[in-house]
Amino acid sequence: MISLFSNGIHINGKKFLFSIGQIICDAAAKAFLLNVKQFNAYHSCNSCIEEGTYSNKRVCFLGINAPLGTNESFRLKSDEHYHKGLCPFEELPIDITSVVVLEYMHNVCLGIMKRLLQFWKNGQKPVRFLNKDCEQQISNELVNLHPHLPSEFNRLTRSIYELEYWKQC
Repeated sequence: MISLFSNGIHINGKKFLFSIGQIICDAAAKAFLLNVKQFNAYHSCNSCIEEGTYSNKRVCFLGINAPLGTNESFRLKSDEHYHKGLCPFEELPIDITSVVVLEYMHNVCLGIMKRLLQFWKNGQKPVRFLNKDCEQQISNELVNLHPHLPSEFNRLTRSIYELEYWKQC
């Protein structure tokens, strides 16, 4: 890999330079690739250097003023509880904290969006805006997606009535 970054690759007399723009993977794969603690550990925040607190069956990071992790702090292993050992990307001339990014599906689709839908569907009266007609329309659209989903998807979309059971595809 180091040679690819330094020298590129020559094919048919042409030199192609090699770089990594982003590495996108789910939290478990990210922990494996970076050789750090899994997402549910007390020292598992990918963005800051802070010890989590166990609350409501999950580890939460409450310090909004916690020091941010940087490429330098990652390479120096400033949070010794976060790192399990050497990371193969440390040999490469990349900014690890910028290149290895948070992935969209779990964080947005199953994190924020699922929470918002639960809030709009089951929250206190002033914030509920999903009436029965709206719920039915959303559910129909989700179920109508089934014939258009790739066969490689492990799970089909569920109706909004099954929101509590939603998982990634």
